[in-house]
Amino acid sequence: MRAKSRSYLRLICYVAASQRSGTENLSGEFILLEDHLRIAEDILRRAGFATSWLALSGSSRVLVGEDDYFVLGVVAAATLKGLLAAEEVISIAFVNRLAEAAAGPKQWDAYLVLMTPEAPSKSREGASELVALNYDTRYLRRLAHVGVQPARESIEQALRPFLPLPLGGDLESAVDPLKLLQDELPHFGISPKQAAQAISSYRLTGAIEDA
Repeated sequence: MRAKSRSYLRLICYVAASQRSGTENLSGEFILLEDHLRIAEDILRRAGFATSWLALSGSSRVLVGEDDYFVLGVVAAATLKGLLAAEEVISIAFVNRLAEAAAGPKQWDAYLVLMTPEAPSKSREGASELVALNYDTRYLRRLAHVGVQPARESIEQALRPFLPLPLGGDLESAVDPLKLLQDELPHFGISPKQAAQAISSYRLTGAIEDA
C-alpha cells in the first residue's frame, strides 16, 4: 500500500511518441508507438494521474502526468534496439526536466518504464542488453519490458508497480504471487526454463540465494 505519510512526490510521466522512423540525436532506426502510449495515458488517468502532452523535439511529444507519489517516465518502441536508442535520449530529457522543475531529492526517486512488443530475445546478447538496462540506475531507475502488446491488460502489467492495488476478493480466487513472478521474469530477459527452476527452488528452500 502507498502510505500517505510519504512525502509528496510530483509525477512527470514522459510518454514519447513519434510518427517517423527516426529523430534528431538518435542513431539507427526506431519507431515510438502511439497506440501503446494512448492506452498508457488512459490507464494513468483512471489511476488518478493528471496528464498533458508536451513537445519533446521535432514531431516527438511527451505525456506529462502528476500524482502524489512517483516521478515516472514511460516509453514504448517497436523493437528492443529502438527502445535502447530511445532510452538514451529520453532519459536525459527526463532528468533535465526534473532539474528544471527543481524536483530536489525527488529526482532520486524517478523511474523510466520502457516497453516494446518485440518478443523476448533468444540471443545471449539481447538478453544481456535487457538485463543491463534494468540494472542501470544512473540518475533514475529503469524498468524495461518486452512482449508488451497494445492491449490494456498488457500495458497495465508493465505499469503495475505504480498503480493502486486492486481491491481484494475472496482468498480462493487470489492469484499465486510466485506464479505471477514466474510469468513476469521472461519479460526481463530470463528464460522461461530458468524462471521455472528459480521459483521451484524458492518454493522448496525459501531462500533467494538458493534459487
